[in-house]
Amino acid sequence: MPIGVYSHNHYQETAALKWTVTHNLGTFAPVVDIITMYEGVLQKIIPQAVKIIDNRTVEISFSVARTGTAAVR
Repeated sequence: MPIGVYSHNHYQETAALKWTVTHNLGTFAPVVDIITMYEGVLQKIIPQAVKIIDNRTVEISFSVARTGTAAVR
């Protein structure tokens, strides 16, 4: 990983119940923030679950299909 690369933004354009995010940060303890449009306003929400697949990938689950951005750091 290049020096100084400590975050990744994943853009989910198709609504889905689960987002698979390959962040390539090399960590088993990523911080994941979800930003989505809710009731006409961009909001930070808490997903139903964040499953750590490996040190480069997470799977984010929601109770309803969503689009938005996952910021991983």
